Amino acid sequence: MRLLVDSNILCRLAKRDDPQHEEARQAVRGAIEIGLEPVACPQFEREFWVVATRPRAKNGLGMTPDEAHKCLRDWREDFFGFAPDTPAVHANWQALVTKYSVSGKEAHDAAIVAAAKGANAEQILTFNTEDFSRFSPEIAIRTPKYEV
Repeated sequence: MRLLVDSNILCRLAKRDDPQHEEARQAVRGAIEIGLEPVACPQFEREFWVVATRPRAKNGLGMTPDEAHKCLRDWREDFFGFAPDTPAVHANWQALVTKYSVSGKEAHDAAIVAAAKGANAEQILTFNTEDFSRFSPEIAIRTPKYEV
């Protein structure tokens, strides 16, 4: 079973001094131990890149592009699969925004759920469970504190 890993988890994995770093790390390791396959999607990698390469003074991680690239590459080699966008992802998104009458910025959340469905992920691992609550009939939303 696949587990889509949100960019907020990726950011905390990269920032070792973050108070939630260990919680994120344990959640990913625990998921692997019980046979889940963590995957990242293009949107989460883009979101990670934005935060990772933004200066610390502006709430970023202050990484160089080379450092951010190394994080993504190392995660793919060591932990994560990659779920590319496909035409099915867009079709999933269109169905979700219609079914749930999504408007405004929540369309971004629908895109994440659509990516998870396109990747055959049955769960999303995130610190922001509220963002996805309306989609709970479609996919399980997990925080790092859930029992693996």
